[in-house]
Amino acid sequence: MSAMFLTIEASYLLFKHLKENPLIDIQKKLKTIQPHQIPASDKKVILSIFKETHRTQEKERLYFMLIGPIIEELIFRGGLQSLIKKAIIYFLPCYIKIAAKIAIVVSGICFGLGHLKQAKFQALHSGIGGCFVLGPLMEKYGLLTSMGAHIINNTLVAGFSVSFKYYNTISIEKISTKLVQNKDVT
Repeated sequence: MSAMFLTIEASYLLFKHLKENPLIDIQKKLKTIQPHQIPASDKKVILSIFKETHRTQEKERLYFMLIGPIIEELIFRGGLQSLIKKAIIYFLPCYIKIAAKIAIVVSGICFGLGHLKQAKFQALHSGIGGCFVLGPLMEKYGLLTSMGAHIINNTLVAGFSVSFKYYNTISIEKISTKLVQNKDVT
C-alpha cells in the first residue's frame, strides 16, 4: 500500500513539472539571443535570479522533505488522532473497540482536506495515505514511526522530482556557463 502511495505522489509531481518549467522558456530565449549580445550588467542580473531561484527551491525542498512531515504528523496523528480516540473512549465507552479506527479515518480525512489547497488529486491521495498508511503506523508503532514514514515518502518524491527536472531540462549550471563564458552549451 505504501508503495502505491509513493508511486501516485511521485507520478503526480513528475507530470506537474512537465507543464510548469520556467527553464524551458529561458532556454528557448537564449537560443535566439547570442551571449555576446547580452550586456555584462544584464548577465549579472540573470545569474543572480538563477541563483536565488535555486536557493529558494532548496529551502522549499527542505521544508517539503523534513519540516512539513514533522509538523503534519504532530498535528494530525499526535494531536487530532490521539484526541479523537481519547474522546471516543471517554464519551462513548461502548465504542472502545473501534475508537482507534474511527480516529484514524477522521484524522486521515482531515489530513487530506489539509492538502486541498495544493491540488484536489494530492488531497485525495493524502487522505488515503493518512487513513491506510500513516494513521495505522502511528496507532501500532507510535508517532516517530509515522513521522519517519512521512519523511521517507516526501524525500523520495522530492528526489524523483529533482532527478526528473535535471535529466529533462537544461540545468542552471549549463545556462550560467553559457551566459558567463559566451559559449554554446549543447
